[in-house]
Amino acid sequence: MSTKPHVAGPGGKPLDSVRPTTATQTIWLEAERFEELGGWKNDPQFLESVGSPYLLAAGVGRPVADAVTKFSVSRAGAYRLWVRCKDWFPSHSPGRFQVLVDGVSAPVLFGEADNDRWQWIDGSTFQLSAGDHEIRLHDLTGWWGRCDAIVLTSDDKFAPSDDGLLLEEQRAQFGGHASVPQEVGYYDVVVVGGGIAGSLAAIAAAREGAEVALVQDRPVLGGNGSTEIQVPVMGDLTYEPWDPRETGLLEEVVPSGAGHGPWSSRLEELIRAESRIRLWLNTRLTQVEMESAGQIAAIEAIDTVSGERMRLRGGVFVDCTGDAWLGYQAGADFRHGHESRSEYNEPAAPEQPDGRTQGSSLNAGRFTAHDKPISFVCPGWAYRWESPEDFDQRSQGAVWNNGFRVAEFNDVSTGKGRHPQNFSAPVREWYVEFGGNHDTIADAEWIRDELFRINVGVWDYIKNHHPEYRDLNKNRELVWLNYVVGKRESRRLMGDYVVTQNDFINKSTFPDTVAYAGWVMDVHHPGGFFSPGPQAHLEHLGRAPIPFRSLYSRNVHNLMMAGRNISVSHLGLAKTRVMRTCGLLGWAAGVGAAMASLQNITPAEVGREQIQALQQRLLRDGGYLPGVANEDPTDLARNASVTASSTAIVTDPEYLVTLPHYYWKSKHPLSTGLATQFRAPEDRIESVSLYLRSERDTPVTMPLRLYSARWEGDLQCTDQVAETSAELPAGFEGWLEFPLKTTVQSGSWYVMTLPKTDDAFWDLYTYHPPDTWRGYETPPAWSCEWGCHKFSLNPGGEPAASKFVQQHGMHIPFAAENVLNGISRATDGAPNSWAPDPTASLPQWLEFDFGQEVSFNTVCLYFQMRMLAPSEYSLQVDTPSGWQTVVRREGNEHRRTTERFERTTTSRLRVVLEKRSRFSEVPLTPICEVRVYDEKASPEQDLS
Repeated sequence: MSTKPHVAGPGGKPLDSVRPTTATQTIWLEAERFEELGGWKNDPQFLESVGSPYLLAAGVGRPVADAVTKFSVSRAGAYRLWVRCKDWFPSHSPGRFQVLVDGVSAPVLFGEADNDRWQWIDGSTFQLSAGDHEIRLHDLTGWWGRCDAIVLTSDDKFAPSDDGLLLEEQRAQFGGHASVPQEVGYYDVVVVGGGIAGSLAAIAAAREGAEVALVQDRPVLGGNGSTEIQVPVMGDLTYEPWDPRETGLLEEVVPSGAGHGPWSSRLEELIRAESRIRLWLNTRLTQVEMESAGQIAAIEAIDTVSGERMRLRGGVFVDCTGDAWLGYQAGADFRHGHESRSEYNEPAAPEQPDGRTQGSSLNAGRFTAHDKPISFVCPGWAYRWESPEDFDQRSQGAVWNNGFRVAEFNDVSTGKGRHPQNFSAPVREWYVEFGGNHDTIADAEWIRDELFRINVGVWDYIKNHHPEYRDLNKNRELVWLNYVVGKRESRRLMGDYVVTQNDFINKSTFPDTVAYAGWVMDVHHPGGFFSPGPQAHLEHLGRAPIPFRSLYSRNVHNLMMAGRNISVSHLGLAKTRVMRTCGLLGWAAGVGAAMASLQNITPAEVGREQIQALQQRLLRDGGYLPGVANEDPTDLARNASVTASSTAIVTDPEYLVTLPHYYWKSKHPLSTGLATQFRAPEDRIESVSLYLRSERDTPVTMPLRLYSARWEGDLQCTDQVAETSAELPAGFEGWLEFPLKTTVQSGSWYVMTLPKTDDAFWDLYTYHPPDTWRGYETPPAWSCEWGCHKFSLNPGGEPAASKFVQQHGMHIPFAAENVLNGISRATDGAPNSWAPDPTASLPQWLEFDFGQEVSFNTVCLYFQMRMLAPSEYSLQVDTPSGWQTVVRREGNEHRRTTERFERTTTSRLRVVLEKRSRFSEVPLTPICEVRVYDEKASPEQDLS
């Protein structure tokens, strides 16, 4: 039977009144250091507000196994029990638990209070003999009860404090935390945060020769893509033909494509293979020590399991914490929330600035299917919905608004919630999102707890009330729900350049490009799940370069950043925040940090004086930087001539889209309205012809509308210029002419649309013509997509083809000289590769003639795509006795390989393709680039 708990004072007592006397014993037990955690989880993600990690009973309605530890009493007597805990929803007290000393329960239920503060609760006294004893945390509900620490004291005048500073002093005094940090040395580069950005930053810096410390506050690596949070690793959406998407160092972690995977274990495997990296898991930054106002000297961190503290000195520090904790504590300039429209003149920004952001989610969960119905009783503290009408009827998913602000994003009211989209909600549903209208840092724990309430309520609805889903879920049980928050946005550190929406509109290019973003500008409504309308606003598909100036602090000279805390506006972040992009940013930051530290210069000086060297390093390691080609002076292949045993010439454009993963097919159904945007080549359009198909048995009238547009990508379709129609015959395929006879403005943007028409199709070009876009009708607006539907203007003709198609037409030569053009991937319709004649039998070869004898020991190969890379190949050199094999590779599965061997001297080198890819039935095996180096001292292998 519980009694009303006695709460410790607020800490306002004189200091002496909360210190025990020397004749007494005080035993301080940090919950996260219990010997056996049982089903309780160590949760350090709110350490800055709570003051310490704590144990969380994550049982999803089923009480978890006890957490147990031993303690010793030196003096027999009466000991008062104090428990620091929290009632996270006081009207219902979901997280109740007991504390048992030697099997005897305290007469107080913990996690039951009249407020939701972290506080010390008096658990009454226990008579304890000298010797060893046991204490247990016994969960009663399975609904996220939480305990920070336990104190047993024989001093009846002592009470642990609720004052943050005094509490920290008491922890240090009684062994809760180490009082003096351990010196662990100096590192050239210190990376804080072990998500994909931080992990790749550490690997990249180490491979440049830097000694690296990587500090990660979780037990695993990967951040939002980790085994804990399980957000799919997303990235480039442009999907050009034969495009490998994000490449380079990222390919070693996340192969081609996105989604869920063993990213945590793969990152740890790569990091532990680097001898220059020292990895600290379960270690959280607590303090930054400054040498001067603009120079970091060291950081302090705490082991969230042992409580040990450490001090790490460094040359360059890289903030990959997501929340920018390192930069924030170093005094770096930062932003949080929305900028006003006037600040950067961004069309989608609000009129007035505010602190609102995109929200957070609990993405992962797990179900168990049983062979009989399993009941679920929704707890009273969860949100409740019992019919579709209980949800907000205005709620939508993602919409396009052609670069402008969506009106509903100005509405800060709270709706009734978005109706679940599938029978497994809330697990892995992006729209179950909350917190953007609040402070995603200061209110982080409360936001997570609200997500618990939302997720449980959504599960109750689809389990017990949804007209269709309840039958699908009758035998299913939700057995686990993630408790680690996946954040989209918080602080952003300011650099010498701020990427904004205007960079996406204007297609900005930069002399210091070091990465690119291929995601859309994906802005989530701050209201998230409770937004009173569209929950996301999508714009600006296409690749956007990111400059090095956005990866270092403008006022802390040895601070860099990578991930979602780089120098971008709120709208700039919306395109750069996804994890494949963050991986590219981390890679570039790691190389830049190593260059700065090892040369004893600042990151800004790297950007001014060494940017070409940095870019060339990224390209050598397989990266893609829009507008930057191979100019590496040490690459011997650049001065060679090249020939091949045979050459493929593709004459069928459909051949470019035959890869199994590729969805950009030329035949597109009018299952929704379709649009194409173009620049008017003349000041009048007499007619337009569209390449259409019909699988109908009867003819149908096709109405076409023409709209003016304000800029590239604007498909708002509000300013109609003309309307016409034409009859699409049954079974038709070909060009269908629509009369227009309308005046337009030469050089201005226009959009033509066709409505949804069953069994009708509008073909796409298999390349992307310049100055064109296409769109889908997604009421109330239109999406903007990569590519273009086939059309021909009168006058003006078809849209201008890419430079490559203009030169070659659709007879695409995979010529040998392509491998020396400096581009290691397909771009703008050009494969930029050599491939042998697919009708010729293997082996086939590519030969480099250096014109004189040269010495080398390294060859870098860059194939078209991973799924087209040869499974077997060899490297051969010309010798007086004939061609000699120096490398033979079997079982290759990589797009990029680096082969190192004993230094050889020759005038000719051959790359011999011996067996095609095992991943694809496409008979081509294209090579985009070959580099040849004489490495004086072989660095560590970067890809086997």
